[in-house]
Amino acid sequence: MEVDYGITNYLGDRSVSVPCVLKELYSDFIVQEISADETVLRIATASEIRNFVKNEEEKGVDESAAVPSVISAEQVSVLDALNKDSKPLLIPTEGLTKDDRKAIHEFLRLRYQGKLGSETSEKGIEVSYCGVNSKTRKRKRWAKDCPNHCYFTLAKENKDTSYALGLIAKFLNVTVNTFRTHGIKDRRAVTCQRVSCNRIEKERILSLNPRLRDIVVYDFSYQDQELKMGGHWGNRFSIILRSIPPETRDILEQRLKEFEKDGFINYFGTQRFGSCDTNTAVVGKHILRRDWEGAIRVILSNEHLPGEEVI
Repeated sequence: MEVDYGITNYLGDRSVSVPCVLKELYSDFIVQEISADETVLRIATASEIRNFVKNEEEKGVDESAAVPSVISAEQVSVLDALNKDSKPLLIPTEGLTKDDRKAIHEFLRLRYQGKLGSETSEKGIEVSYCGVNSKTRKRKRWAKDCPNHCYFTLAKENKDTSYALGLIAKFLNVTVNTFRTHGIKDRRAVTCQRVSCNRIEKERILSLNPRLRDIVVYDFSYQDQELKMGGHWGNRFSIILRSIPPETRDILEQRLKEFEKDGFINYFGTQRFGSCDTNTAVVGKHILRRDWEGAIRVILSNEHLPGEEVI
């Protein structure tokens, strides 16, 4: 109970306690973000991610991409067969216009979906195999018909959201402000949430999976708008309780039925507001009362410090 903050009662009879061990392991607390359409995000396994990366590597070409007239059928066959063991293919560009060279690069991007890289030199356009795990993949011009924001699911174990995004930003050589989320997720837990970033290809982000520890990225899409803070429906929490005495099982099952039938009071405790020089739980109390002036005065005055009596 936190009587100082107005938390004085439980819903239902709580005269008999049910002892247990709560969150003994970080994996005992699972947080899954719920999208605005009430879809619960899934947590992908490591083996699933490995298979996904492998499938991306083995994905066939997009034969709907129009072949430029300056590329022969023989050259297309060689390009289709390129793999990690192949030598680069040189496409001569002597006599070609700027538009011709541009058409070749665009064709390579559309047909091979980022798995082939191209470099222009005096001799021509050198095409080599990159694959989704290539560390040498270079950023390409953003396609006009592609939405600006790449969405993906970030799942992490025992990591801060800020740490996970900071690591991804470091590997991509971008600032952490490139990413947007609906909010931070617990550190000591297994969590998943949607993330958006501006004009970063999914292949670049996907390629990071082998380099990330206890962090995986998956389920990509492109959208016109970035994610907004608080734009999700909510979170789904799964909590594992350990060391429950057998004799209290009936009581626990009865209480779970009560939760299912009547719900429970969603208290705002001190942890919801954090702690610092000013007792932010006091600030939170003013906010819940819509006493904006009182909240600001507490913040500016350091009137209440942690542990002091709250009136």
